[in-house]
Parts: sequence; C-alpha cells; structure tokens
Amino acid sequence: MAVKTGSPAIVARLGVRAPQARYVSLVTITDRLALITVIITFIIAVALALAATPRRTGDAHQYIAMALQLSRLHPPSLSPAESSDYRAWLQSQPPEYGFPDGSRAVRQPALIRDDRQEFSHFWLYPLIVAPVTAVASAAGAHPLAAFSIINASLLGVALWTTVWTFGPIAALFVIASPIVWFIARAQVEIFTVALLCLAMAAASRGRWGWASLAVATAATQNAPIAAVIPLFWVAAIAEWVASRRELGFSLSPGWVDVARALGFALASAGVAALHPAYYLLRLRVLTPQELNGGIAGVWPTASVYLAPLFDPDIGFLAWMPLTAIIAAFGLGLLARSAADAGMATRRLALTALCAVGMGAWFLFLFAQTTNVNSGGTVHVSRYALWLIPLTLPGIAAASHYLDERAPGLLLGAAIVLFVGYLSYFRPDQPERYVEHSPQATWLITHVSDVYRPIPEVFVERTRHIDGGPRLSAADPLCRLVLVVAAHPEQPCALTPLEEVNLDARFAAGDTAVWVRRGTNGASAVATAITDS
Repeated sequence: MAVKTGSPAIVARLGVRAPQARYVSLVTITDRLALITVIITFIIAVALALAATPRRTGDAHQYIAMALQLSRLHPPSLSPAESSDYRAWLQSQPPEYGFPDGSRAVRQPALIRDDRQEFSHFWLYPLIVAPVTAVASAAGAHPLAAFSIINASLLGVALWTTVWTFGPIAALFVIASPIVWFIARAQVEIFTVALLCLAMAAASRGRWGWASLAVATAATQNAPIAAVIPLFWVAAIAEWVASRRELGFSLSPGWVDVARALGFALASAGVAALHPAYYLLRLRVLTPQELNGGIAGVWPTASVYLAPLFDPDIGFLAWMPLTAIIAAFGLGLLARSAADAGMATRRLALTALCAVGMGAWFLFLFAQTTNVNSGGTVHVSRYALWLIPLTLPGIAAASHYLDERAPGLLLGAAIVLFVGYLSYFRPDQPERYVEHSPQATWLITHVSDVYRPIPEVFVERTRHIDGGPRLSAADPLCRLVLVVAAHPEQPCALTPLEEVNLDARFAAGDTAVWVRRGTNGASAVATAITDS
C-alpha cells in the first residue's frame, strides 16, 4: 500500500485533526506544486551534470575502465595490452580533467591474476553503464557522459518511487542535498543511494522481499551492506504474525507464502553473493579491499564511529542538518503513534526501525575504511550520502504532520535548500576534500579549545595533502596543533611550558598529542594538551 502525502489514514494516526474541505484543497495544491518542483529540480540538476566538465574523481578511472571493457564484450579486467592502451588514453586527456593522474593508479599488483588486472570495485555498476558507454563511444562522446546518463536514470527512478511512496516533499529532500554533485561522476554513490531509496519505499509498502533484493543489489558494490538484509526478513515476519493475529488467522504459513519468502530470500542471497563469489574465484578473497589495504579491521573509537554523522568536515549533520532534524521529528511522531496506528503507519514505523538498524551498521562499516577523509567528493564524506534514504520514513511522517499546521513550509524550505546545494555542490567543480569546510574553520577559529577533530581529517585538510604518513599539522592561527612524535615538524612556535608537557607525553608513550589554545592564540596562558 503506497503512503502518500496528505493520506487521511496516516495523518489521522499521527495525531492531526481531521482536515476541513478548504484545507484539503490547500494540501492538493501543495502536493501538486511539490511534484512539479521535484520534476523541475531534477531536470535542472541533470542538465548541469550533463554540461559539466568531465572530471576524474575518486576511483572513476576504475569504473570507466570496466565500462569500456564490458561495452566491447571483454572481461572487466585488463590484459597487459589493454592496460597499456587504457593508460595511454588516460594520459591523452586534458590535464584539467584529472585523468592523466589516474594512469599511475591503474596498476595494482596485488589485484593481478592470470596476468589480468582486476580492480578494487565490482563490475555490476559498470555493466549497467556499458551499453550507454558503447553508444557514447560510437558518437565520440566522453565515457563520463554515459555514467551521467545512467546516474540520472537511477536517481530519476528513485525520486519517482519516493514521490509515490513517501510524498514529493520527501523526494525533494533527497535531491536537495550534496547528491547533485555526484550525478556527473563515475562513482557508485548514486547507484547506492537510489537502491537504498527503492528498498525503503518497498519496505514501507510491505514488499519486504523486494526491499531485501534492492539492498542485495546495492551490496554488489559494497559487500558488507548485505548484512542488513535480515532486518527486512525479520520485519516481514513480524508484520505477517501481527496481521494474522489481528485477523484471527492461524500462524501456520501456507505453501504459497513459504515459496514466495524462500524465493526472495534465495534471490537476495544470490545477488549479494555475486561480489564475494567473483573475488573468491579470481583473487581468493571475499573482497579486493583485503588485498589493497582498504579495510582497517578494528573496533572503532566513538569519535571515528560517529565521524560520518557529526564531524563538521565530512559529517551528515554538518551538511544536511535540516534533513536530519525533520527526520528525527518524524521518527518521534512514529514512535508515539505506531502502537495504535493502522497498517500503513505501522509499516512506516517498521521501515523506520529498519532504517535505524541500517544506520547503526553503516556507521560501523564507514569506520572500517583506512581513509576516513577519502576523496571523490566535495567536503562531505560520500559514505554519509548512504544515510539520506534512511531519513525517508521520518521525513514522510513529519511532512504529513506539518501539512495541516503550515502548508507549504517544508516545500519552501526544500526549494531554498536545493538552490543552496546546487550552488555549493555545483556539478562542474572538481574535488574539494583537502581543505576544511566552513563549519570546521569556524570551530577551529572560535572554539579550538574544545573542538575534537579526527586527526587524519585535520592533517589532510590543514596541510592540503591526500594520504601518506601521519604528519604534524596546525591551523594558520596556531590555535589547534597536532604534534606527531615521528614527524614533529609543524609551523607553530610552542611555548616552553608546551614543550615540557609535550616531551612528557611523548616520554609516557603517546605517539601524537594535541596542543589546544584559546581564541587569543599563542598569548593564551592556559594550554590544554591531550591525547590524539
């Protein structure tokens, strides 16, 4: 059952008074305006993405290589001759596109088997792009155009499904986000976000099997996503049991129900197994990240675990605060009303519960990367985008509730947000992940004595470098200084007291130490030195 904005059943169950006839017309107008706005914003974002300069970001060179191979009906891996030809093509691209730099990253010795170069990312997403890549190549267009077209198509399907499930306001909050920058990228973020949107939509309609299949498809590109599939199976069982009890039916399942459930379970498991099965066959590991050092494999600290959520440089809350607030408000409404609500609202609440579980697991996954700061993005962590679809149940509930009290409020806010995001995350710009965000800059400047950044993020964005050994770093005003014992050189002069305290901490075994100063900089009397 689709849950649409203004649905009387949902509105009533969330504690909203029965609407008057005049209000019904206003809701209809608001819904229509919101739907038209979704279409217009989508067209604008796609047009700007297609007109953007083709740029290499993140591991785009890997996705393009596989798409080109598959478009020629070749295996996704590269033979030595194909690898040489591809590197030559990369080097022939204009330097401002960033592709010549990618030629050095094509060869990964740890991922070579049978004299063929495999890649760190799976081939399903490039396989989807491959037919359009063949057409683009025949027409003399850049291969990135094919990725932009497929990304736009995936996002369009996700937005349309979101509109008819959660309402046009929820769809607006998907596109009114940093996602607009990724439409023009040969990266998997649109693929993942779109499939997670489809999973949330299917779940809220009670189509739990389809939801698990959508998640399984997303897991082909990032295998650990598959761990959340059982959440949908448990939710399906819980709903089935509750509905049978309400109707007074027996809890003994019929063979049709069993066959359907088994079919979806096997299909989901089979799709999710494509990634590990391929790499077990080719590389003898479950994922290539095991061979190229991409997985930390450690229990994360609280700061690292929560960084994609709270960190002012890369976090979801730093870049999408209004989305988070509205979603949290909607979750509160669902928690208050779900117990005595109708089927549609209970499904929405159950979907929201799945979303919370998924979010907790995703944060753990994000913390396993060895490159927290990462590239292929403008400031915000690309992993944080995975959290956008998880807000849809909450946004749907909040929009239903607020429609009566302030029709058009969320629509106006979403339009303003879209304009702001499209301006700041305009598709034509290159990566910007080795400079501090405006939020982090403000914190360093005004509250450096209490700000606790992730060392890797602070060093790479302060020194404007990507990766490498952990070095010492300091902000331009010397209010926040990280001193690493192995590489203590940094631009700020330390006071004698700071030097003494620093030496004592290193003698005690600390490998890196923060020096925090007040807003008066070096003239501050009180100096706080703590572990990194």
